[in-house]
Amino acid sequence: MNPGTIKTKIFILQLLDWVLLIGVMGGGIYAVLHSANRPLIAVLALAGLILVNQFGQWSLTKIAGHKHTLKQLQRTQH
Repeated sequence: MNPGTIKTKIFILQLLDWVLLIGVMGGGIYAVLHSANRPLIAVLALAGLILVNQFGQWSLTKIAGHKHTLKQLQRTQH
C-alpha cells in the first residue's frame, strides 16, 4: 500500500463521519421543528446521534491505525 491510498482512506473516513453528523443533525432538527409528535422525533434524533457517535469512535480507531501504517511506510522509504 502506498502513502497516497492511505491518505485517501483517512480522508474518506473523516468525510463520511462529518457527512453523517451533519445529515443526522440537520434531519433531526428539521423533523423536530416540523413534526406533530415532537418528543418521539427528538428521541429518534438522539438515537441517530448515538449511532453517529459510535461510528465516529470506530472511524477514529481506523484512522489511528492508518496513520500508524503511514508513519511506518514513511520511515521505511527514507
